[in-house]
Amino acid sequence: MRILSYHRVCDLPPTGDIMESLNINPVVFDRQMAWLSQKGYNVITPEQFIEYRDKNTAPPPKSIIITFDDGYRDNLLIALPILEKYGFRGTFLPVTDYIDSDRIFHWLKLGEKSITHSQANRQYWLPLTGGDIREMSARGACFGSHTKNHRYLTRLSPDEVAEELTASKKRLEDILGKPVVCFSYPHSDYNDTVKNLVKKAGYRAALTNEGANNTVKSDFLALKRVPMTGLDSTAAFRRRVEGGYDWVWWPGAAVKFLRRRQR
Repeated sequence: MRILSYHRVCDLPPTGDIMESLNINPVVFDRQMAWLSQKGYNVITPEQFIEYRDKNTAPPPKSIIITFDDGYRDNLLIALPILEKYGFRGTFLPVTDYIDSDRIFHWLKLGEKSITHSQANRQYWLPLTGGDIREMSARGACFGSHTKNHRYLTRLSPDEVAEELTASKKRLEDILGKPVVCFSYPHSDYNDTVKNLVKKAGYRAALTNEGANNTVKSDFLALKRVPMTGLDSTAAFRRRVEGGYDWVWWPGAAVKFLRRRQR
């Protein structure tokens, strides 16, 4: 079973910023979801995948999970209605210190002249609010954490990692009024120490961006996701879903591999 990793669904013009390749045009996203629907894919959530694991039962054939990192407001305004159009449930993983703020996500900052940050394009850089998250949850969306501040966890002390994990989990649980059990590693950056802290914090599934298949026998603290980009053709999207690009690793995964080889 594959887990797809999205970030933004928006029609923002080319900006030259670090996120540009991860911006999916709404028409393209709709076309992708239509293809999944036509091919009979069964969209589930990480929570449901955990239930299948606990029962040692494989999910239904052609099951897939659709996730969105960071917590952009276009997830509510654009992505969610398209998912609903096809009867799909999305899983959203916001960076919690940006919830209810007008702050630009720090990784987008390119200067005040960037088109991304203009007031005319506020809808593209505004983070989700607590009210947005409650509304999305009421409409069937699943939520997990992407830390407080989107930091590289392997560069932090254990106490700092624990704070990123537990504070973000509590913030979402306070908003949603129910447990949060899913987590996404920022930058796909993790090691065994971080994984143990994720488990200790109470998460039951954690997501990387190392494209590959998952089963109920997989390591649920390092589930593999397939990164989606706005540069993909429809044929490329199909290959990603069907496993044709599993050998194309996310850069963070490649770096970890090279470090292991040097030990």
